Amino acid sequence: MIIYKTTNHINDKFYIGQHNGNNPLYLGSGKVLKRAIKKYGKENFTRETLEECSSDIINEREEYWIDKTHAVELGYNQTWCARGGSLRTKTIKKKISEKLLGVPKSETHKRNMSMVRIGKPLSDKHKMALRGPKSDDHKRKLGLAKMGCSGSKSNGAKLWKITNIETGEISYHKGLTEYCKKEGICYGCAKESKRFGKPYKGYTFNVINYLPENLNLVSLSVDG
Repeated sequence: MIIYKTTNHINDKFYIGQHNGNNPLYLGSGKVLKRAIKKYGKENFTRETLEECSSDIINEREEYWIDKTHAVELGYNQTWCARGGSLRTKTIKKKISEKLLGVPKSETHKRNMSMVRIGKPLSDKHKMALRGPKSDDHKRKLGLAKMGCSGSKSNGAKLWKITNIETGEISYHKGLTEYCKKEGICYGCAKESKRFGKPYKGYTFNVINYLPENLNLVSLSVDG
């Protein structure tokens, strides 16, 4: 078995592959390479042997040469994996991970990843991370989720900010109906207070679009 390099002498691009070595006219089987040969002509390509090795390490050696020559970045190879695809060295795994880092995942990809995890037991480390202390921002987002808010913006019923004029205490409520029933105040009067900007029963009522970043989650309440 051999590891070979096929070079296009018009643009110096090349392809790394493996072969049994019996056919001297064989230039390679990569799809992109085949298109290039069709475009530029066989006469502009040559093949050289980089290494001879046994079949049990052929995949590993092919990946070594793909990495060493930067065949994915500079040549016709489309992946760092060997043709067989059954063996990936640590170097190749790292390069694949680096290439995918920061690439946004599609909704289908996310859904498929979620489906794969279903039924799999969590590791002790994962369980401890889930039980661990949550940041203030995390707590705020949990409160938003309970209120049916998307992100930090209200979703559905209006988000009300109610201020006690005497104490300065502020509370936040998704919807006003239950609050008025609980406090025994007139729902219509509370809305009129907001409309005209005048206090009612010692409180001011305002509709807001976003919850403050430093919100104390104890002050949240949800109608119903």
